[in-house]
Amino acid sequence: MIVGAGVIIFCLWSILKDIGLILIHPTALIGPDLSVIPIITATVVLSIDIVIRLYVGTSAIREGRGEKQSRKYIRLTYLLILGSLVALIVYALMPVMLVEGVISLSDVDATPLASVIVEFTSLIMMVQLVRAAKRIKRCG
Repeated sequence: MIVGAGVIIFCLWSILKDIGLILIHPTALIGPDLSVIPIITATVVLSIDIVIRLYVGTSAIREGRGEKQSRKYIRLTYLLILGSLVALIVYALMPVMLVEGVISLSDVDATPLASVIVEFTSLIMMVQLVRAAKRIKRCG
């Protein structure tokens, strides 16, 4: 139950971080050609991420309370784990991409260390959620 609430809290953190990034760097999503496609794409991806995290969090809370839940939320948790791993790999490769000129300093998040810490913490929490769900299934 606690891990499910954590997933929801990280969902809220993600929303606040993205809003803050857009307010600090409004041109980050628009690009030089003023195309709205990156904005629409980012909005769709963030919306899907939020819905998945809310579904996973509420399902974990319900299962922790003893309510029978579909195992679909565990599969979605694996998807979130994969996304966190990809994000951490991208953060790890950022210095190399900067040196190689693949990205510029203006493309880098204003707080990469905080983002890495939050992403890593979220990853650990989702792994714990899967472990707890497996224990509940074994015991129940």
